[in-house]
Amino acid sequence: YEMAGSVANLDMKGCFMTKGFENFIPLVAAAHEIAAAAAKLAQEARELEKSNDTVLRTPHMKEGNPGRKTDLISKPE
Repeated sequence: YEMAGSVANLDMKGCFMTKGFENFIPLVAAAHEIAAAAAKLAQEARELEKSNDTVLRTPHMKEGNPGRKTDLISKPE
């Protein structure tokens, strides 16, 4: 979450507050690298949650409201 916030801040600074491409290109490139690292960490965390069967799943119920469950093979509450 914090990494995503820093991406937004760097992009804003690079795109709107910095003059000259030699100055803003490194900022935007750094933001891109942070976004890629954040995505990789999020995927690793999701794989850990899946292997422990602790992913929060929120399927829609017949009534239209979202259900909640963490076990893959279980009925939602």
